[in-house]
Amino acid sequence: MKILIFGRGAIGAQYAWAFEKAGHTVEFYVREGRKAEYGSHVDLEMWDTRREKKDRLVKEKWPIVMHEEMKEDHDYDLIFLSVNPEQVSNAAKYIAPRVGQATVLFF
Repeated sequence: MKILIFGRGAIGAQYAWAFEKAGHTVEFYVREGRKAEYGSHVDLEMWDTRREKKDRLVKEKWPIVMHEEMKEDHDYDLIFLSVNPEQVSNAAKYIAPRVGQATVLFF
């Protein structure tokens, strides 16, 4: 599955990492100017406590793909909207004409 994480905060990054480890293709949408600010990776330091990975500390520089625009003809299967509550309205207005065939998950 190809997944777009809308926002690059802590929650979205953790889910994106887990989705990628499960074999999915994950990319991030960030606001204009944030791609350069954020850089090309996420510094992870977290406990992976999934049943099969019990109590495993994850410390890595995880390389990610970010975009500052979302095209109407994208091929994402899932759009994972992970933004602050005050950003939901603007994010929904932005993605509404660009959803296409994707499923949108508000988190």
